[in-house]
Amino acid sequence: MATIQAKTSHGQKYWYIVESRRVNGKPRPVVLAYLGKVENLLQRLCPDSSGGFCLKSYSHGLVSTLYEKACQLNIAKIIDAYSCSPREYTAKKPVRNGLTVGETIVLAAIGRACRPCSKMSWAEWAGSTSLEYILKRDLSGLDSQHFWDHMDCIPTDSIEKIETEILQQAWKHYKPITETLLFDTTNFFTYIDTNNTRCTIAKRGKNKQKRIDLRQVGLALVVTKKDQLPLFHHTYEGNRNDYTTFRDVIEKIKNRLVDLGLPISKHTMVYDKGMNSKKNFQMIDSLKVHYVTSIKLSGQNALIQDFKAKGREIELNGQHVKAYQDTRKILGKKRTAVVYFSENFKEGVLNGITESIQKKMQALEMLAVKIRTAKRAVSKEKREQQINRLIGKKLLSVIKWKIDSLGILSYWIDEDKMELLTENLGIKILVTDRKSWSSAEIIQAYTGQSAVEEEFRNMKNPMHLAFRPQFHWTDQKIKTHFFICVLAHLLSRLIYKEVNSKIDYQHVLGKLMEDLTGIRLGTYAKREEKGKKPKIMPFYALEEPKSIDQEILIKAFSITA
Repeated sequence: MATIQAKTSHGQKYWYIVESRRVNGKPRPVVLAYLGKVENLLQRLCPDSSGGFCLKSYSHGLVSTLYEKACQLNIAKIIDAYSCSPREYTAKKPVRNGLTVGETIVLAAIGRACRPCSKMSWAEWAGSTSLEYILKRDLSGLDSQHFWDHMDCIPTDSIEKIETEILQQAWKHYKPITETLLFDTTNFFTYIDTNNTRCTIAKRGKNKQKRIDLRQVGLALVVTKKDQLPLFHHTYEGNRNDYTTFRDVIEKIKNRLVDLGLPISKHTMVYDKGMNSKKNFQMIDSLKVHYVTSIKLSGQNALIQDFKAKGREIELNGQHVKAYQDTRKILGKKRTAVVYFSENFKEGVLNGITESIQKKMQALEMLAVKIRTAKRAVSKEKREQQINRLIGKKLLSVIKWKIDSLGILSYWIDEDKMELLTENLGIKILVTDRKSWSSAEIIQAYTGQSAVEEEFRNMKNPMHLAFRPQFHWTDQKIKTHFFICVLAHLLSRLIYKEVNSKIDYQHVLGKLMEDLTGIRLGTYAKREEKGKKPKIMPFYALEEPKSIDQEILIKAFSITA
């Protein structure tokens, strides 16, 4: 291995590239190249106006792999087939900066996967990557207006058709396992002004990131359990609840399966209890879509008692779990029900309850001090309302309180009520129409729900694949933005699936993207005259990989300069 060494001559340091070799059986340093003094070396690497060579490198691995997948699926051509400019003074199939609508959307999706940023910052980010080298074109002119104009050319009623055709291509090339499908919803807050009446999709609701002060947009998503590939997405108003959204999209999801040539009888939809209502069960029954879902414990006392009396140990993922399976009339129809106990689930819920009680007790302690030091009296009714509101409905039966004649507030935990509250913690009830499945198969199908939740976490990860920042405020732009983000997830999941089919890659998607981002492309640049832009010489090479993972990925994806 070559190293850089210095030799001192007449008080001056001179640098050489030296390699250790054996000469007559003994290791000796052999000079491979003379670099000169530090000043000479700096001039060669970072030339001034007098001319010389400089080195540049660009992030290459991730952008090249994502672009290759986009080309393989013909995404740009599919989008171009549906694109249409809404402006009379432009062409129906506009080309801006040498790029079509489809090509622009692909680049936006690649940017969203690699480094989520505003459209204004996109060109600056692209300049740090090898995209210009890959596309053989200048991308510095791709400002925010470029993206906005091309995003305007995507009709919202065509997004589902575009997504279907892209997925048809993906299924043709990758043939993923799709028997179990996971459905869930989430929302993303925005900074759209409250008085903006031109935006109807962003509305206030129960935000999952606790930003109830902001308008939000909802996203319903279906992913495959095995590979977490997004099979379907739907953008909706931020104030709609889960079971209403589920009712709106379940037939569309079935149609998506039909369009992809996936037999309904072999697929099972998995979703949580927030989607359930009597009408929703009637609809899913009429559509003959197979399902596994959970229901609330309330109203199922007989089933829970039977579980406690008749439940038996089953093996689940190498562990023994107590479970009970039976057929019961649930929400208007006889269905297969499985009751099981999860120690991890119990521990998580109990920790949440304990933490919540501690916060309430601290708040009551602060309130007790305020009551004792208050300079004016407050009516008994108002004080009672204040304390009950502070404790909250869920814990009113557990946390007891009273104010004595001296105005001293005392509070305590009712142990009997606490025991009653935690009696059934860890118990879950699952409902399905898969009568032939064992309890273990039903539970395993439902526990895969964590995969779609992981996908939502990725969507809110600021480093890669994030839906935010979002600087769009019209319904059409927001829906197109969400489509671009889901497209970025599809491409990323496809490369993750591919690498796992070739090698045993043990890391998560985020680590894969970091490793690919670190694979860089190096170039030489020569400055010919003062004031002129450096001319890139026709020599490109991959930098030496910084880790074994990068070296493996270069081989797996055949990444070249």
